[in-house]
Amino acid sequence: MELKQQLKDAHIKAMKEKDTLRKNLLSVLLGEIKNQEISGIESTDENVLLVIRKMEKTLLQVNTPESQLEIECIKPFLPSLMSEDKVREILTGLIDSGVSKNMGELMKNFNSQYKGKADNKIVSQVIKELL
Repeated sequence: MELKQQLKDAHIKAMKEKDTLRKNLLSVLLGEIKNQEISGIESTDENVLLVIRKMEKTLLQVNTPESQLEIECIKPFLPSLMSEDKVREILTGLIDSGVSKNMGELMKNFNSQYKGKADNKIVSQVIKELL
C-alpha cells in the first residue's frame, strides 16, 4: 500500500478513536502533501517520506513532551535508516567503482539511489573519512 494511503487510513482511524493528537498531526502531514501536489510535485512514496522526515526534524528541534509523542505517532511511517557501516560499505563501493573522488559527486550519486534511507550527516561524515 502506498504511504499516502497509509497516512489517510491512519487519519481516519485516529478520528474514529477520537485520538486528537494523532488526528491533528496526520492532518498537518496530509495538508503538506496536498500543498506539494498543488505545486506540481507528485505524491510518490519518496516525496511523501520527505514530508514526514521534515516533520520529524521539526519535532526533534522543538523537543517538548508533546513533540516526543508526535514523533512516536509518525515513526510507524518511517523506514529505519541505514547504519553507518552500511553507508560506509556503499560509499566504498562507489569510490572503488570509480564514480568519483569528489564529495559533491559522491553525495549526489548516493542520494540518487538511497535518498531518505540514510542520514545525510552520516553520509557526509563517512565521505570525509574515506576521502
